[in-house]
Amino acid sequence: MSKSLSQFDKLILSILIIILTGMVGWIMYPALFATTQKTTSHEMMSQMFSDEGGHYTIFVPDNWKLKGSSGPTGVQISFLEFESPDFMAHSESCGPFDCIYYDRGMRFSIAVENTDLLNKEPQPIEPTPNKLIIAKERIVIDGIETTYNKFKEPSTSQGVLLDAQFDHKGSTYYVQAGYNPETYTKGAEVFKNISKSLKLSAK
Repeated sequence: MSKSLSQFDKLILSILIIILTGMVGWIMYPALFATTQKTTSHEMMSQMFSDEGGHYTIFVPDNWKLKGSSGPTGVQISFLEFESPDFMAHSESCGPFDCIYYDRGMRFSIAVENTDLLNKEPQPIEPTPNKLIIAKERIVIDGIETTYNKFKEPSTSQGVLLDAQFDHKGSTYYVQAGYNPETYTKGAEVFKNISKSLKLSAK
């Protein structure tokens, strides 16, 4: 004849079940959280673009918009410009130049120039030499190691700029972005993710 559990035994058993359930959840949560984060990040970079001439492909977040595209113009080989859906900026007259205010979101662009023509007729797209460098960081873009800068120009009244530059098969690539770190806190991470997604063509 089996004995029924006493009220005390039932209480102890319930406590043990609660403790074991909590321990399993505590052990499993980091792995589940990491998987969710990784999947979300992967899905975010879903739009692929190529410049005119097919010199590269690049991925941007699925809700971003292509705002500008052009082909060969002088030393320029191609140009693409993207904006996040919440991007907003404005400018005001500040004397010799307009002051630019990055309000929210991010603008990202990539320009390609013919290095040989650029050396003959210098028309650099890169920011003015008197830019104020805030920070530098190493970045690898499709196997090419370079440095990206966080900086301000005299016209940058609100927000910061990022840029990276490298050479490939006779062309110079300029990767640039502008955003307000106070309202778009993930700006540097998004810049790196988009930049690292760039794949250069073999031609």
